[in-house]
This record gives sequence, C-alpha cells and structure tokens, in this order.
Amino acid sequence: MTRNVEERRIPPGDDAHLAQAWELKERIRRSDGVLKQARAYFGTEYRQRTVYLLLFPNDQEEVVAFAVIHEDGYLSLFGVAPEHRRQGLGTRLIEALVDDYDTITLHTRASNRGAIEFYKHAGFTVQRRIQNYYPDGTDALLFRLERATPN
Repeated sequence: MTRNVEERRIPPGDDAHLAQAWELKERIRRSDGVLKQARAYFGTEYRQRTVYLLLFPNDQEEVVAFAVIHEDGYLSLFGVAPEHRRQGLGTRLIEALVDDYDTITLHTRASNRGAIEFYKHAGFTVQRRIQNYYPDGTDALLFRLERATPN
C-alpha cells in the first residue's frame, strides 16, 4: 500500500461512516456495474451487521474500502474504491474478516471477472453456480473461505 490506512470495525447498530460507504458503493456501481443494491437495503445491512472499514486518516477520514458481514460469516457487501485497487486493501479486509470468522461465504456475479479473480487469489473456492440469482437474471457463484487451522 502506498498510503497509511486505518482499519475500523463498526458494530451492529452503529451507522458511523454510512454516508461515505454509500457514496463509495455508488461510485463502484457506476464504474463497474455491480453493487446495485438500493439505498434502503444498503442502509439496513450496514446498520444491522458488523462493518469493516478501511479509511485514509485525513480530515474527512475517507472510506476507501468496506465489508459488511453477517454473524454467520456471510459477506453481503464488499467494495474497494476503484482508484485504490491492487494496493492490498481488499486482501487486508479479508484478513481482518478471517481473524474474526472461521468460515466466510459470499455470492458474486458469475460475470464479474475482477471479483472472481480477487476471491480466488484470496483463497476462496467456488462451491456452486446459481442460475438467475440476481434480479436481472445474472448467475451467481457461491464462494467459501475457511480459516486455516494451525498444525
């Protein structure tokens, strides 16, 4: 990483940095055509789940990456600012999640090559393909990552 980044864990019920995370999600939607969730859904997930953020510690504490995860380890929302990709930020978020969850699962669009490459590189394996998973008829891949057990 080229800049100092602060990791922050936001507990359920707290909406700290929600507006910034929403704006980042919308930038990702516009640039990549993914993360198409409505504002109400995004806000509900953010407030009801544990949120992991990476922030640049400047005057505004700029949110550059987020992960929203359920108690059972289902990763419902994940994003890294397009201009900060390939700097290890996504990997850093996954490592933080693995520290707290034995198993992480998620769905991603079967057409999202960048996400598929990233998740495989991070150690996730494809469990199955689900046809017509998304409202627009796009298929999804179900990924799973289990924490490595020490020998």
